[in-house]
Amino acid sequence: MRNKKKQLLFGCLAALVLSAGAFPAFAQDQDSFSTNMESSSQNSVPVAVDITAVYGRNAKPGSFVPIKVSIYGQTEAPFSGTLTVSTLESDNDEGTEEYEYSYQVEVGPAETKTMEFYVPLGQKSGTIHLTLKDGKKKTMGETSMEFDVSKDENRLFAGVLENKSGSLSWIDGIGLNYGMLTTRVVEIPGEDFPEDSRGFSMFDVLLINGYDCRTLNDLQKEAVLTWVENGGTLLIGTGRDRDKTLDILGEAEPKVSLRDPEVLLVGMGTEYTKNSPEDSEVRVTYTEPVISGAKERMVTDGTPLLKTMKYGKGTIGVYGVSLSDLSGFAKKNPSFASYFLGEIFNEDELNTIYYYSQGGDADYWNAYNLVSGGNGERIPNLAIYGISVAGYLVIVGPGLYLLLKKRGINRYYGTAVFIFSAASCVVIWGMGFKTRFTSEFCTTATILDASGDSAGEMTFLNVRTPDSSGFTVDLPTDYRVTPLTRSARYDMNQLEDYPKKRQASIGIRKEADQTVLWSRKSKAFDSRFFLLEREKDLGGWKCGGGLCCVGWDDHGVCGEQASCDA
Repeated sequence: MRNKKKQLLFGCLAALVLSAGAFPAFAQDQDSFSTNMESSSQNSVPVAVDITAVYGRNAKPGSFVPIKVSIYGQTEAPFSGTLTVSTLESDNDEGTEEYEYSYQVEVGPAETKTMEFYVPLGQKSGTIHLTLKDGKKKTMGETSMEFDVSKDENRLFAGVLENKSGSLSWIDGIGLNYGMLTTRVVEIPGEDFPEDSRGFSMFDVLLINGYDCRTLNDLQKEAVLTWVENGGTLLIGTGRDRDKTLDILGEAEPKVSLRDPEVLLVGMGTEYTKNSPEDSEVRVTYTEPVISGAKERMVTDGTPLLKTMKYGKGTIGVYGVSLSDLSGFAKKNPSFASYFLGEIFNEDELNTIYYYSQGGDADYWNAYNLVSGGNGERIPNLAIYGISVAGYLVIVGPGLYLLLKKRGINRYYGTAVFIFSAASCVVIWGMGFKTRFTSEFCTTATILDASGDSAGEMTFLNVRTPDSSGFTVDLPTDYRVTPLTRSARYDMNQLEDYPKKRQASIGIRKEADQTVLWSRKSKAFDSRFFLLEREKDLGGWKCGGGLCCVGWDDHGVCGEQASCDA
C-alpha cells in the first residue's frame, strides 16, 4: 500500500506563500496524496518539510492519526519554529469548534530530522490543516490533508502486519452483522510500525502474519500489549512462521507455547464441498498453541485452528497455522471470510464496533461521570445562609423600628435600614468568599493501574471558567494529553466541511518543559474534558492492584494533584 505524502517547501519568499494562502491542491484519488511548491531560487529556501500519513487516507473519527514529519535544513542558518495541526471537534451544544495542536520543530544547517506525531482526528471532519511558523510567528506555509472517513459506511478496521503485501486481502470489504459493518484492511509498513499505543487506536483488530517480529523493538511490542490491555484484539498466525510472529507478544510471550509442527490435511466443512470432498480440504503446517484457560475456536475435524485468551480488557488469539495457508482456500470460497471473522467477534462485540465506528467517545462519558461535579468544600452552607437571612428580616423589620421608636428617633428608620442593609451585603459577600471562583478551576479523577514500584496513571481532567473568559492550564511535560469530545453520532450533521477560516477555540501546546492547555473563550462553567496519561514511579509504595484517587484543584496549574495512601 502506498503511503500518502504531502511535501511542503518553505522559503524566504514569504510573500508568495502568503499571497497563495495555501499550497496547491493535491490529488484527491486514493493513491496520490502529495503536493509540491517549487521556488525559483533554491538558495532562498530555509527548510523542506515532508509529511507522511502512516496509514494513508485511512482514519476513523475520534482516533489518532500517526504522521511522520521530516524537516530538511537547506541554508546555513538553523531553523526554529512551530508546526500547528488543526482539527474540527464537536462541542457540548451540537455545534463545532476548532482544536489546535502545536509542536516545536527545529533543524540545523544541512540537517535532516524526522519526528512522529499522533494527531487526534476531529469528531466532525476528516480534514486536518497544517501550518508552519517561524520563531517570529510568521506563517511560512500551510496545507491540508483529507482522510477517508464516511458517515454512510460503518467500518471494521483490521490492521495487518505481514511479510507479503496482499496475502490477507481476502478479508477486505466483507459485510458483517447483516451488512451493518464492512471490513477495511490497512497494511502497516514494518518500518513505520508505531512505538505508541495511540498509533493503533483506529483498529478493531490487529493481525500479525509472516512478519519477523524479532526485528521490532521493545517499545513497539509494549505499545501493542498496551493497546490490547485497553480493549484491542490481537491475532497471530504461527504454523511455519512460528519462530517469527510469536515474538510480538514481548513480555506476554511466556503465556503461550507451541507444540511441535506437523503437516495436516484439514477439512474446513462440508458446505465448501463442490465437486468432491477434497474441495473443502486445506494442507497446513500446524503447531497447536498451548495457552492456560484458552478458548478454542475454528475447530475443524477436531483440530482447533484458533485459541484465544483475555489480556486486560482485550483479547490475544493465536492461530496454529499461518494465515497464508488459508489464503488460497479463502479466495476460492468468499463466504469463508465471513466465517473467519465471525469466529473472532461475537454479535455483541460487532454491535459495539458498529456503535463506535462513527467516533469513539467512551472516555468522554467516563470523564463526564467522574469529574462533572466539583469540590464539596465550595458548596455554600445553606443553614448559615438561612439563619442570616431570617435574622436580617427580623432586624430590618420590627427590630430596628421598635428600637428607634423606643428612643424617640424613629424618624431615622430609613437611614438605619440603608446602613444596615449595606453592612449585611458586605457580610453576605464575605460569607461566600470561599465558594466564589475567580479564574479557571480544574476537577480531576486519577486511576492508577499499579504493579510493583510503578503504575500507569490515567487522569480525567475537567477545566471550567466562571465566566466567558479563556483559560490556561500548565501540565508536566511527561503527560500525554488527549482532548475528550462527544461523538458526532448524536448530531443531525455528523460530518461537516472544514475550510480553514476560523481561529482555534481550544489548543494544546507542547513545550520543552511543560504542556499547555489553553482556550480563547469559554462559556461559564462549560466543561472541557481531557485525558492525561503517563507512567508514574510510586516512590517505594507497594501496590498490588488498581487504585483510584480523586482530587480537586481550583487553580490554573494542574500538576501533582491526586494523592494516594500506602
